[in-house]
Amino acid sequence: MPSPTPLLGFTLPDSGTLAGTWGDVVNFQITSLVDSAIAGTTTLSTDADVTLTATTGAANQARQAILRFTGARTALRTITAPATSKTYSIINSTTGGFGVKLVGAGPTTGITIANGETALVAWNGSDFVRIANIGGPVSATTLTVSSTSSFANTATFTGNNPQVVLAPGSGSASMNVRAAASGSSASTFFLTGTANRWELTKNNVAESGSNVGSDFGINRYNDAGSLVDTPFSINRATGTVTVINSSSPTFLVTTPPAQTPSLQVRTPSAGFGGTLGFSTAASTRWEVQKNSTAESGSNAGSDFGINRYSDAGSYIDTPIFIARSTGIVTLSQGANITGGNLSVSGASSALGYAAGTGGTTTQTGTKASPVALNKVTGTITTASSSLAPSAEVGFVVTNSFAAVGDAVVVHRQSGGTDNAYFIFCDGVSAGSFRVLLTNRTGGSLSEAIVVKFTILKGANA
Repeated sequence: MPSPTPLLGFTLPDSGTLAGTWGDVVNFQITSLVDSAIAGTTTLSTDADVTLTATTGAANQARQAILRFTGARTALRTITAPATSKTYSIINSTTGGFGVKLVGAGPTTGITIANGETALVAWNGSDFVRIANIGGPVSATTLTVSSTSSFANTATFTGNNPQVVLAPGSGSASMNVRAAASGSSASTFFLTGTANRWELTKNNVAESGSNVGSDFGINRYNDAGSLVDTPFSINRATGTVTVINSSSPTFLVTTPPAQTPSLQVRTPSAGFGGTLGFSTAASTRWEVQKNSTAESGSNAGSDFGINRYSDAGSYIDTPIFIARSTGIVTLSQGANITGGNLSVSGASSALGYAAGTGGTTTQTGTKASPVALNKVTGTITTASSSLAPSAEVGFVVTNSFAAVGDAVVVHRQSGGTDNAYFIFCDGVSAGSFRVLLTNRTGGSLSEAIVVKFTILKGANA
């Protein structure tokens, strides 16, 4: 009695059998079955799980060389084949976007062939595994690359926790996404289901020389999978990083608990400025700056400033400047304190005008002669004309800083006789103030004295 071969179920004639019938056996149970095992196709179009027929000595589905799947699918369907040594060319031509899973009887874990994929699979002794992709998208649960692998179309990784693992034997690992030529984009997408959510991209700006084009970006997509904007981009030619948002731009720096977050602007060396700018459209309005003053030692250089810009985006001035070497804060346009107090603390601290803000002038003629000095503080050396006992004399100081409501503090700084004069401000008007001198002695005084004045800004309302 003929027996079947163990793998493909061909009829195996025994010695002394098949007398007068061997032709039919060879033709229909061996030759035709070999033909189908080498080049035959099993086509399955049903939207259901299928166990392949595996009859011996006759045509069946499992013996065929090619498994072709067609028709619509509403879910992932499982195809069960005999758990024996066999290779299959599998073509998933179904519609609906679902894969087909081939498992060995038992069942085994199996392998999924994505919709549109053509793959060559084989039994490895315990399960079906992928040997190669012939065309269409690649589908796998985990892809481990120990050398170089290239995908000319689409790679789809399925399962509960799909992975791409780069595992070189030595050296560095890299994954490349290549565009065919300049002007073509290259991207890696992150999806929910089939809807785009995020995209890492080399854009399609043409490469025109000097590193122009093929800029980097992170694209954002809405719930429908449509592009919203590019919140983060880097210009390849300049290295400029642009952070945008369609509503309220935010750059958030966070750290784990008990850590200190920081946002740093670093320059390559001393003598280079570093800035953080605030603009309206492309026109600068404010700039926080470490300036480009060279660091010459003793903490000099790289001073801090806040720069002000015009409506046209042109630099106006630096309203706030802090010298790194001294810590002195310079306010070039003054300051308004709208609440609280201005306090000065420390044994060596003082409140006053800095060096360079004062001036000097000398009165000519008599002690009643007017003088002019446009400084907020300074000294006036009076004429040496005679001042009778107990007499008083006043003179006007023209000063562009003086305003109604200001307080002008005056006193004798030097010169003349001690305890001989009363000196005070007799009045302040817009652009001037009046100084009154009184001889408080019983004798005439003919001497020049140095009068110190300081304007304290005030208001009447």
